[in-house]
Amino acid sequence: MASLVLGVAGAAIGGPLLGFGAIGASLGFLAGSTIGTLIDPQRLEGPRLTDLKLQTSSYGAPIPIVYGTVRIAGNVIDQTDLTEHEHTEGGKGGGPEVTTYSYSASIDVLLCEGPIIGIRRVWADSRLVYDASPTAEQTGQIEFTLYPGDEEQLPDPTFEARHGAGNVPAYRGSADVVFTDLDRTPFGNRLPLFTVEVVAKGH
Repeated sequence: MASLVLGVAGAAIGGPLLGFGAIGASLGFLAGSTIGTLIDPQRLEGPRLTDLKLQTSSYGAPIPIVYGTVRIAGNVIDQTDLTEHEHTEGGKGGGPEVTTYSYSASIDVLLCEGPIIGIRRVWADSRLVYDASPTAEQTGQIEFTLYPGDEEQLPDPTFEARHGAGNVPAYRGSADVVFTDLDRTPFGNRLPLFTVEVVAKGH
């Protein structure tokens, strides 16, 4: 704002007031806006979401029974609201200060009847984001907590912190996976479709 105000003032001084015409006005505007930028650097903001609520969990979806190794799509059974993260860069030396926003959320995805042995691979929107094979590249993989569905598993602490101790089921007998504070930026700030390659014994 200061750069615009001082730019207009500089154009008025360099043009009509001092009698230098259009060239003086242009030079005056340039000088005034430069001084204004140094006094009050320009601030630019990237797009941000206005609604930090996510879709609710659905009820009544069947729970698969897995034999061997099967790739399945899980059912989201719980999730937190979006958390906004602000990132500011620049603003030094007269340059603009740019603020961008990213969003994350925690998601609990029910996979199948448990117990299972483990998870071999995970895809998000058909993009491989986790691979447990020995030859796979380990950098950049999505982290998660697997609950195999045995009778000893406990409630997830992320969702206990959200709902309160004693208010979160342990989902014993059902295998589920929790993605804690999942960055939504690579997925256009939306929940991707997760498919999971589950390894299980015969029941």
